[in-house]
Amino acid sequence: MKITRERYQHGSVRRVTRASGFAWEFRYRVIENGRRVHKTQTFDGAVYPTEKAVRQKVQGQLLKLNEGTEYARSSDVTFNALLERYITEEMPNQHATRGGYTSMINTHLRPRWGTESITDIRPAEIRAWFKELDLAPVTKGHIRSLMHRLFDLATLWEYLPLERRNPVDIVKIRSVTRRVKEPVVLTPEQFCANRAAPARARQHDLACCLSRAARQRGPRAPVGRHRLGAANGHDSPQRLSWSD
Repeated sequence: MKITRERYQHGSVRRVTRASGFAWEFRYRVIENGRRVHKTQTFDGAVYPTEKAVRQKVQGQLLKLNEGTEYARSSDVTFNALLERYITEEMPNQHATRGGYTSMINTHLRPRWGTESITDIRPAEIRAWFKELDLAPVTKGHIRSLMHRLFDLATLWEYLPLERRNPVDIVKIRSVTRRVKEPVVLTPEQFCANRAAPARARQHDLACCLSRAARQRGPRAPVGRHRLGAANGHDSPQRLSWSD
């Protein structure tokens, strides 16, 4: 007979002695092939010195373990729990992106919102918090984007009702746009005049555009390498690549 889980599972945490210090064992149950199976995870005591630290770490995992229970759907989920599940399941794999997101989470999001219930976080609170942050507008924009993604996932995982609007939607960050100059728009006549120019002049214009694009990527921009040539009577880049 197939086993269905109805009660909320909290798991158990116990301290165990090791040759060099101690560790924590987190025990929980899963259902595999219709049977309850006991699992154990071990956490280094040097990294997680208290049971509270271990409980915080496994909050996201407990939410996933209890999916489908009425208690899970009706309970208040903390922002910490949402962060832990995001880190486990949705965090980008790219090293640089992951490092940047981890920094934003540990430096800004977790200290301010970690213990808050996600159902209690209001747009006015988020807006006031952003105003207090002594950060560049672009950095605030990155944090806002991550918060927006987190609340979208909270709805996807049914921690928030589908009809509730994402509270970050109506929070705007001033001067977050990267554009500092209006783009140059060519008229059809100017475009045709450029095509009528000698091939070498067109190649020079394209090289200038590529150089300008590289400079706009910022001080940490990769160096562009390109070689231009004619193909079938039309100017086209024969090779365009970027390297760190």
